[in-house]
Amino acid sequence: MDGTLRAELPDTAGNWGVYKLPAFEKGGTRASNRGGSNMAIPAQIDNTGVVERAWDFIEYSMTTPKVQNMMLEEYGLFPSLTTAYDADIYDEKLDFYDGQPIFRLFADVATKIEPYRYTIDTPEVQDALNTELGRMLDGKKSPKQAVQKAAKTVADRTGRKVA
Repeated sequence: MDGTLRAELPDTAGNWGVYKLPAFEKGGTRASNRGGSNMAIPAQIDNTGVVERAWDFIEYSMTTPKVQNMMLEEYGLFPSLTTAYDADIYDEKLDFYDGQPIFRLFADVATKIEPYRYTIDTPEVQDALNTELGRMLDGKKSPKQAVQKAAKTVADRTGRKVA
């Protein structure tokens, strides 16, 4: 998120801030995540040396705190590697966020995120949410209308009752 905001909206520097999500119930979780990245090695690569070097890169880049923090600093890619969270960058006050040390908040929240529960219906849910979020952002629907339509779409496609 950070990298995208700073790259795409530089003129809005100082107007942003972050905070924990509200809890849906008293004492409930205030941590969640939507997004992330993946790495893959295509099955079509039949050169064992290339595959081994790719695995070496993945292991090095994803398990080395220094590399994870470089990606955070250079590109705004927040790491899931919790051993990276001890670096000074997490306490830096960022002008873009009106002096808020957002990475410390992210690190504190990241350790409290509950695992995502994938089901056979997850693709249908994601498709409905993404479609309606887009319509809301385009000004075609209110947030309430978008959520209601997404819920109906999920119920229609999956046969599940949606609260």
